[in-house]
Amino acid sequence: MSDNNGGAIAIKGFDFQAMTVVFFAVKNINDDNFNVYIESEEDFTLNKAEDKAYVQVKSMALSVKKLTKISKKAKKSILEKNLEAGNEGEYLIYLKEMAKQDLNQMERVDDSFIKDDAYVFSDSQRLEIISQFKKDKVDKSIVERVQKSRVFVSKFLDNLNDARIYMIGLMNDNQIDITDNRANLALNELFILIHEKAEYIVKKGHERRDYEKKKLTSKDLGHIFTKTKSRDYFKDFLEDTNYSFLQKEKIKRAREVLFTEYYSARKNMDKVFSSYDLDDDCTSNELIEKMKSKLDNDESNYGDCERFVKIALIIDYISERAANL
Repeated sequence: MSDNNGGAIAIKGFDFQAMTVVFFAVKNINDDNFNVYIESEEDFTLNKAEDKAYVQVKSMALSVKKLTKISKKAKKSILEKNLEAGNEGEYLIYLKEMAKQDLNQMERVDDSFIKDDAYVFSDSQRLEIISQFKKDKVDKSIVERVQKSRVFVSKFLDNLNDARIYMIGLMNDNQIDITDNRANLALNELFILIHEKAEYIVKKGHERRDYEKKKLTSKDLGHIFTKTKSRDYFKDFLEDTNYSFLQKEKIKRAREVLFTEYYSARKNMDKVFSSYDLDDDCTSNELIEKMKSKLDNDESNYGDCERFVKIALIIDYISERAANL
């Protein structure tokens, strides 16, 4: 394993790189085997089942020639640095823009993590790369990995607002709930988590333990992103209660502001009820009242929540648990 601590410190505030991690996370949200190591072995490493990819992110326009140009600071080219990340898997360079004349020569292929729109070098480009590597006396094992190299050109600009708009659309395509400001709040939370994991320093002698702390799993993503079917479960569960029409309308309105006015209270529900048995043999109203009694006794976290907000919090939490079964 290479030393990643320099990269860990460099990612601070680097939104294009963080948003690229978000892109892969959303693309693979429905795969239970998916995980990503932030700044692990390379800028980040993607894993799922038997597939693995080492990803290097560059928020710049590049060409084949620039990919193989040796950096005075790193004393290696971008492509060589990517290809030396590990022994097995694919090697992906995610960049803002690729020179058109080079991109036109490349072949578009399906990718296990991106699904489509990845590119591989043409035969002539591979020969050009290998020739340059030999001139630079690049290790033979690295040269042999050129055939496993792929390029992906970003679909969003190196601009936070543009990237957010694109990502919210991608979230919607992947059945993630984007209503009531949930998308922006989820992206903000994921951004914070990505930066925390990127900045975590891997200590010598504790590599195995520390690398696990830099991993973002599908379970982590499930806690952050709410699936659209949880919204349907909320409606069905509420309909199953014996509240009056007006009471149900108040509960619906309360749900609309949970992730704006009561975000901390909603996130705290995971701590309060993570081990709570929701399969009690009781009616929906009885279950709500049992859970509500716990919130009523927690003044520090739920003292500012009136009755219908608490009920909305409970039903929303139950719906999310059901959606993630």
